[in-house]
Amino acid sequence: LEPPAWLTERSLAYVIYTSGTTGRPKGVMIEHASVVHLLEAEQHYLALQTTDRCVQVSSNAYDSSIEECWLPFAAGATVVVADDEVTRLGPDLVPWLRENGITVLMPTPTMLRATGCPNPAEALPDLRLVYTGGEAITSDLVDAWANGLHLENGYGPTECTVTVTRARLQPQQPVTIGKAIGHSRAHVLDEHLQ
Repeated sequence: LEPPAWLTERSLAYVIYTSGTTGRPKGVMIEHASVVHLLEAEQHYLALQTTDRCVQVSSNAYDSSIEECWLPFAAGATVVVADDEVTRLGPDLVPWLRENGITVLMPTPTMLRATGCPNPAEALPDLRLVYTGGEAITSDLVDAWANGLHLENGYGPTECTVTVTRARLQPQQPVTIGKAIGHSRAHVLDEHLQ
């Protein structure tokens, strides 16, 4: 089936609203090519498998949900959607992740801290990849969550299609946001959507 003539790599994939660093609301327009580039780069690096079970903990209003949903879908993996109650569980989140056989988790550091889990590799035997971002991660969380697990730290403003840099973190090593994974094209709408 041929795509319609108007659909190109420069076509708009989505608009997501953010205040970014300015505090002023704006709509960020992301093109298809940018999303495809992100997914290809991350799949090449993270190598999700069809057997992976990835949890979506972010609202669809946040750009991190693009990685949580579209990356597993592109790999043929399963997405397990966590409802609002689950994402607020704190220490009870660990048993929920274990019961659902989650292998890939993409939380904020705040969510990791809320679990209160001192030994995630032991408590979550199916978990293999934790891809965190959205805020700075502290060395105590790295020491716990990178011990026996692949802990990846990503950073990127919404304007750059979710993640621009990433690094695998190791216990007792400096925390870094890593190296660039590529670039994207995004257009910013002003707050009035002219």
